[in-house]
Amino acid sequence: MKEFIYLDTAFLHSFIAQENNGLPTTSSSEYQESETKSNQTGKNNQLVNEGQVEASSGEFNIPHILSTPSGKLKYKLGNIRTTNSSISLTQLEAGKEIISKQLHDDALNQFEDYLNKNNLLVVAGNKSEPGDFILIKGRFTIFDIDHLSDVMDPEKISFGIELAAHAQLQTLLQVAATTNDNKIKNHIRSEQEKLKSQSKDMKKSLEQVSGVLSYLKNVLPNSSFLRIGSFIAPLKQEHLRESSKELVFKYGKSSLEITLLGKFTKIFDNFINTEDSTKESPIGGIVSFLESFDELFSSMGILKKGDKIISPIAIYFE
Repeated sequence: MKEFIYLDTAFLHSFIAQENNGLPTTSSSEYQESETKSNQTGKNNQLVNEGQVEASSGEFNIPHILSTPSGKLKYKLGNIRTTNSSISLTQLEAGKEIISKQLHDDALNQFEDYLNKNNLLVVAGNKSEPGDFILIKGRFTIFDIDHLSDVMDPEKISFGIELAAHAQLQTLLQVAATTNDNKIKNHIRSEQEKLKSQSKDMKKSLEQVSGVLSYLKNVLPNSSFLRIGSFIAPLKQEHLRESSKELVFKYGKSSLEITLLGKFTKIFDNFINTEDSTKESPIGGIVSFLESFDELFSSMGILKKGDKIISPIAIYFE
């Protein structure tokens, strides 16, 4: 049984459509769920026109129409217009549910059968080239830049730093209050200054790390990655079965083994690909400086030269 944490349904839909000359259109009435939404608007317009002329004596005369010595003339027109409009939307889930099951539950198996039948699947450990579909099994690490940014946020974590520094300062002050030894008091004052300085330095370091993470979010295609050895796969949020933060919390650097099926796209060299001629141009100094980020990212365990980039199709436990 496969327990999926990632499944690229868009890729599998494309595969099924190409293999079957279109997506399956069969449906069944075994299961049906309907949702009806109605919106009704009504408008009633009534027009009443009334005219009346009355004379108690004398003659009221309208040539060729009415002649009376005395009387009352009433003219009344009543016209009621009513407009009712109704819009009803009904969505049936029967066909959608069954087609979804047919595509998602079995599409990956069909794709794996297709790869094996045509000798297109390479198992990690064997020779592989960019463009190959590859199956990788092993221990994994999930890295999420957004989660790390929240953890290392200077504004959010500064309160904790100040609280810890304050607690240590209070301890030193209590010790100072119990002694008359000037040497001890001078040492305590020195330690107090060190704590204040360390607190400032830590905040500054956090701000620098936050800046690097912000830069990473701009230059990388995704904020979440999965690493198995030298293989690294960027994860699209819409194909994850659980949020990336939840995966980091549940697994992190897990001792469990996971299976990754994907396409080997390239071997990572550096973040900024430049020609030698570019380095000799007026912006060459900037380019050389940016290339130094490669070492930083490597030390953080994100990407390093020689890593194999995998476009993931399915990631699951067995």
